[in-house]
Amino acid sequence: MQLLIDTHILIWFLEGNKLLSKSRRQIVADSQNNVFVSIASLWEIAIKISIGKLTLAKPLANVIKQIED
Repeated sequence: MQLLIDTHILIWFLEGNKLLSKSRRQIVADSQNNVFVSIASLWEIAIKISIGKLTLAKPLANVIKQIED
């Protein structure tokens, strides 16, 4: 399966947020699926961090590395 996940799903997945259902978390985590993230999501995250509307548990550089992996 090929998936393009939006910014909320990306953040909830990376942060382990319970707002992302267990079934959706499993779909994103399944190594058989190709999960894509738009560069616009990273841009949105960076902007929200810079204006103080978002705080992540990890630095943005670590998030980008995790997405690449």
